[in-house]
Amino acid sequence: MITRGSADLSAFDAVWHEAQGDPASVEVVGAAGVMAAWIAAQRHDRTAATRYLRDHTDLRGDHNLAGCTLMRQGTRALLALDAGRSAEAETLAYSVLDRTGATPSQLLPAQVAAATSHARGGRGGVWPLLDLALEGHDPDDLMNAGIVWAARIEAAWLAGDKDAARAEAERAL
Repeated sequence: MITRGSADLSAFDAVWHEAQGDPASVEVVGAAGVMAAWIAAQRHDRTAATRYLRDHTDLRGDHNLAGCTLMRQGTRALLALDAGRSAEAETLAYSVLDRTGATPSQLLPAQVAAATSHARGGRGGVWPLLDLALEGHDPDDLMNAGIVWAARIEAAWLAGDKDAARAEAERAL
């Protein structure tokens, strides 16, 4: 429903909102909201992503979903970057990247946000972040690696290296 290219999230929304009323579903609701926000952010749908991130599920406390908290922060970093707020994006991204023990999936949105912010600002440190992001995922898994490929293409283009941008695009295909 969400990952098959459809921008219509109404079916997900209906189930998600219904589940929010069930105290036994709080962990699933929190995790699903973060994942829906991640997908919406990749589609540059800031309205939908923000709606899902406003879910007030306590992802830490009794439910111990700290990994979802990291994903939420990384997704917020991507949204800030998408809105042109680079300083905020970097602050949010590094609040995730500075944590130890995070998984590649938890780090991915923050790595991409930080690297892209650096690239757009003409600063260094872009490629190590993007290399780590890509190494942590199957390069053919567009759900995760697709955003890394896009960031790599943009970084090369912004650096003025059209050949590298083309090569990254070809690798992504």
